Amino acid sequence: MKNKDGVAYLRDGKLYISDPEGLGRYPRISAGKDVELYLEDNKIKDEIVVSESSLKDIVLDLNNTIKKKDLNLKFDNKGLKAYLEISTSPAKKLSLKNIQPSNIIKVKSEVVDEIYPEVNEKEIRSLLQEKSVSYGIKEEVIKDIVSSREYNDSYLVAEGKQAESGKDAEIITTEKYKERKNKIFNEINSVEKGDTICYKKSLKKGNPGINVFGEEIKPAAVKDIELRAGENVRLIKNKAVAEKGGQPKIVKKNNTALVKVVEQYVINNDIDKNTGDINYDGDLLVKGNVQDYFNVSVGQDLKVSGNVANAEVLTRGSLFVNKNIIGSKVKVGNYLDDDLLNFLEKTERLIEDISKSIDEILGEADKRKMGSSVKLGRILKLLIEDKFDELPDLIGNLRDKIDDNYKLKKTLNKLAPFMNKLHKLENLNNYDLFNELLNNIKELLKSRNNNKELNIYAGYIQNSSLLIGGSLVINKKGCYNSKIEASNSIIVKNNSGFLRGGWYKAENIIYCSQAGNNLGKTYFDISNQIYIKKAIGTLVISSPKDKKIIDPGVSSCL
Repeated sequence: MKNKDGVAYLRDGKLYISDPEGLGRYPRISAGKDVELYLEDNKIKDEIVVSESSLKDIVLDLNNTIKKKDLNLKFDNKGLKAYLEISTSPAKKLSLKNIQPSNIIKVKSEVVDEIYPEVNEKEIRSLLQEKSVSYGIKEEVIKDIVSSREYNDSYLVAEGKQAESGKDAEIITTEKYKERKNKIFNEINSVEKGDTICYKKSLKKGNPGINVFGEEIKPAAVKDIELRAGENVRLIKNKAVAEKGGQPKIVKKNNTALVKVVEQYVINNDIDKNTGDINYDGDLLVKGNVQDYFNVSVGQDLKVSGNVANAEVLTRGSLFVNKNIIGSKVKVGNYLDDDLLNFLEKTERLIEDISKSIDEILGEADKRKMGSSVKLGRILKLLIEDKFDELPDLIGNLRDKIDDNYKLKKTLNKLAPFMNKLHKLENLNNYDLFNELLNNIKELLKSRNNNKELNIYAGYIQNSSLLIGGSLVINKKGCYNSKIEASNSIIVKNNSGFLRGGWYKAENIIYCSQAGNNLGKTYFDISNQIYIKKAIGTLVISSPKDKKIIDPGVSSCL
């Protein structure tokens, strides 16, 4: 007898089986997706061997699916928009797929019909009500959803009204003021008597909005600013008007703007042997040069139409030098180097801790009714000797580093005898001297932040030392072989401007086109960012966490 494999096949939803002949193989069947195969009422997950005799015990079932739908509302974080998300799946009517005779078959299904669920208006409105959506319902969108019958999407079904932002009050400077301010070397006075320096533009309150739940959305708060008249200024209908000619100053602090006019002293020629050293509290305009070995100290801005050469310059305002600064020592504002800042902050903490310790000791003494037997001076002496022994050295370091013109220096000088000989502290009956020290330190640290806008503007700088409370802005060539420390930035504006040789430190940004020279290294100390288009010589760039050496010829040094 000839060997022939048995076969199984499906036709019109019915299973047929033929047994093998001779030594042929029996057919095998398995179930595909959405088909369940049973043999003698047992569900078969794997492939089974079948025969004609087992056909009566084989059952093939189809997993017809039912239609489903899911409606959900989602809201943006402010409840301004409500989105209806609809997800549907159809009911599927299946049939067994015809399979040609084969020794091994997998029973498969095929879809003969799909019926999708419908979404009606009532269930949409019911969901909106359930979620408390009452404002901005989009009726047309709901009608379109119901009529389209294609639902698997997200629909904006309600939208609130955004709150309208208001505007903060502003201090607007006049065009005339701006024009005069830009001509600092051509005008003796920046403003004249009767000029409007600035005016206040009143705040505009915003309008509330409403979310889809019908709740009010408050607009963001707006800030007001108080315009105040300072020296030589009068307020007329929200305008600051100069009562004298001079240099206008607008000092913004917290929610106030103080406007004043500083009278300007003018030197029509050079500062030289004919004028001697200059010490002036206000604004100073020098129409010539500051000649060799003459010193200038001003309480406000200093403007020099020519050069500053081999001089010492100290200003409490900004310094404007139309030409060059050569071989000079310059300090603008309250620049505090890292060591001085560390000494100040450490001394501040120690004084505050001593004060707390004294309060605790006196409080305990009061509880024990020890009264006048406890001497404040003796407590101070013991605390500084035993617990706060760093204080004498810190005060000594501060005295060495603080300029004579600071109020703090006077307080340090008054404290020095007590720090040198601690037994003298026993003569003190109060803590006033230490409170004075603490207040002066806090005032100096606070002024450091206010000095960020006190800048030096110059054309070219060479062989000079500059300490700047704000920024250095070089308008022309650049800077050569100088030591510069700025609390803000160092900027060389010229397209071919350079920083060659020396040491440059800035807490914000250092920017120039070229840096370095062939004669040695140029050093940079940065806290934030540096940008140099091309390294001409070797650059050493240091930051609090890193140190990098850049070789000559490298472009776009960051």
